[in-house]
Amino acid sequence: MTHTKEMSPGVIAGLAAILIVYLLLGVGFAIRTPPWQAPDEPAHYNYIAQIAENGCCPVIEPGDWDQAYLDTLRANKFAPSLLDDLDRVQYEDHQPPLYYLLGAPVYSLTGGSLTALRLLSVVIGVGVVACAFATGRVVAPARPQIALAAAALVAFLPQHVAILASVNNDGLSELVVGLALWLSLRYLSGENVSAWLLGVLAGVGLLVKVNTIFLAGLVPLVIVLRWWLSRRDGLAVASLPRTLVAFALPALALAGVWWARNISVYGWPDFLGLGAHDAVVVGQLRTAERLGGVGAAGDLGGRRGRHLTGFWGNLAGEG
Repeated sequence: MTHTKEMSPGVIAGLAAILIVYLLLGVGFAIRTPPWQAPDEPAHYNYIAQIAENGCCPVIEPGDWDQAYLDTLRANKFAPSLLDDLDRVQYEDHQPPLYYLLGAPVYSLTGGSLTALRLLSVVIGVGVVACAFATGRVVAPARPQIALAAAALVAFLPQHVAILASVNNDGLSELVVGLALWLSLRYLSGENVSAWLLGVLAGVGLLVKVNTIFLAGLVPLVIVLRWWLSRRDGLAVASLPRTLVAFALPALALAGVWWARNISVYGWPDFLGLGAHDAVVVGQLRTAERLGGVGAAGDLGGRRGRHLTGFWGNLAGEG
């Protein structure tokens, strides 16, 4: 059973307008944001550079995080005179490699252009906006204005556009999650969506960013829910264990390659590389330490100020 309807010319025009304006905004952020003044951008850029120049994949190790140097860079807004050692900022080297593998050819073809890599992220963001629209269509097929509103929210939130226009793996992880959520909703509604395909997306997500791991729990819940609803309604239903295995096999096969590599490099049980990362980023301020220093009220006030500034895409000094 399908709940989608043909889109009217007005809806198509509305979506096209949203995507065009998003692209204009994204390109503007990519060009106008000062170099490196986006969250963790130097470390993400250096991961791409290492792959382009040395092959995949880098290993996080002591020296990749230099708290004093990073503080100096931020305090001086990444002044050009301080950038001689910027290539040593490599504390994202524990991340899964897929985004950086996509960025490596762009790096090589453009001589390492930061703007070109930012524009790659902007293009990925087009898919993120489209996924928001498609998901809205599944949720409310008779009310296309909801899908357009969802797309507009994703496309025009300044802080989000700023992130999508910088060098990082967030946009690609959002794209994979968006595709997985869209297809999961279609699967739940009874459409012919393969559990195997959902497993592929979950596995790909784990090759992009660790925080997509929630798909490994969410999608099986969707599979169980569809199985239960089908049985309740007296519909023909596939074997639940077989469907769960069809999801799990591609997910584990894809993610397992990266996890096995991490175990060989960092040792068991650090299959995600997070233990190695935590051991390297000594001096990075943690929430507990901040609360101990300024208290809950001070922390809340500081976060409020940063969020109000960041909402408008002003992320200067966050690199």
